[in-house]
Amino acid sequence: MSDPKPGDGNAARLKLWWSTEGKHLWANDPHPWTRLNQLLKSKGVPKHMVDGLTTNIYVLVKGHGPGRD
Repeated sequence: MSDPKPGDGNAARLKLWWSTEGKHLWANDPHPWTRLNQLLKSKGVPKHMVDGLTTNIYVLVKGHGPGRD
């Protein structure tokens, strides 16, 4: 199967997994953005896209940006 969004580094697939099945690994952490960012880095997400991807997933799950309660 070909990549439906070539050039995005599989960001769409990563967003889906980390916002659903992988959510339990970071969403209830005292510092969820930082934890998710660490997890994405450990999975090899490139440095130039990890912070943006982390924020996008965070907003998708939490409904607001990091730093808001």
